[in-house]
Amino acid sequence: MLQHLGAVGKVEEASGGEHDPSERVQLPARLAPLVARSIHNTARPNALCRNGVDPTFASMGNTARTLLLCTLMGLCGMQVHAQIPAAFDSTLAAKVGADERGMRMYTLVLLTAGTRTDIPQAERDSLFRGHMTNISRMADAGQLLLAGPFEENPSYAGIYIFTTPTIAETRPLLQTDPAIAGGALGVELFEWYGSAALMELPGLHKRIQKKGH
Repeated sequence: MLQHLGAVGKVEEASGGEHDPSERVQLPARLAPLVARSIHNTARPNALCRNGVDPTFASMGNTARTLLLCTLMGLCGMQVHAQIPAAFDSTLAAKVGADERGMRMYTLVLLTAGTRTDIPQAERDSLFRGHMTNISRMADAGQLLLAGPFEENPSYAGIYIFTTPTIAETRPLLQTDPAIAGGALGVELFEWYGSAALMELPGLHKRIQKKGH
């Protein structure tokens, strides 16, 4: 649809009707008058001096005026693009199970020290090798979104975030972890309401992971 620049530097419909102010785009104050005059003058170069409008433009050829206009519109376009919010993607929202706020339920698990404190080193090593293998298995199955250790934390060893929305659904998954089942790690579980965009995290991680754990 044809549009023109208004005197205050907002994009308005050429029909001149009333519009929702949220649909108007504020141009940079210094550029708006110049862009408006450039649009007008590019179409009417012979009227420049007669109407007393920007004599500088009168000395320019049509090509120069056109290049200047394109440059100014490009600068304005960058600001316009920054002001337009991303469109709602209903297909993506349904895929990740988002509610109307773009959120969903998860289960957050804090890993603690286990109840067994006297595990032989060889057994402990075996339990944690199984722990790492199980993390990859649950992630590939779409059950586990996030896992990682805490550094030098005396209370908690690490964190899990599961796609399962309830603690009841998550407990059986935790028992497939050899380190938890073997008493080397304990757990604290919480039902957590967070951004549904986290559901896209595993796919993104695979694109940036150079080697396995």
